[in-house]
Amino acid sequence: MVMATMVACASCGRLNPFDVRRCKCGFDDRDATPVLPGATAEAAVHAETGAAEPQPAEVSRDQRMRNELAGWGAGLILFGALHIVLSSLLDPTWGVMLIGVGVLTLAVRRAGMFIVIGLMLLLAGFGNLLAGPSLLFGGLQIYWGIQEMRKYGAYS
Repeated sequence: MVMATMVACASCGRLNPFDVRRCKCGFDDRDATPVLPGATAEAAVHAETGAAEPQPAEVSRDQRMRNELAGWGAGLILFGALHIVLSSLLDPTWGVMLIGVGVLTLAVRRAGMFIVIGLMLLLAGFGNLLAGPSLLFGGLQIYWGIQEMRKYGAYS
């Protein structure tokens, strides 16, 4: 199937086959700009004027925060469930705490939840530092907790 090249009417923007020079609106378009098959009239107008095509609206800061907290909430619930299922390897008490904070994060989704998440990471990190064998992991959790708490300032 061969698709005809289309041109946008300079008056109304309607797409017409390239070989039709008179639009249904009555405008005689002798200097029409050809556009690719399947292009919209808006794209043709932008091609003709040289203007940049409009970009989709940027996601708001509040929506980014809510999306990030939704990811945190789901992740905390998942890791909490793993702690409970793998209770022979992981502490089920942490599993219950993780699930609780995860549910709270999904329910609240406000900037203050970054403080709660950060404090929980700090607590886990200090616990791992005191336990001994996982010093590196404990240090990483402390760093991560501080970074999450700093997000409160960015989103509040």
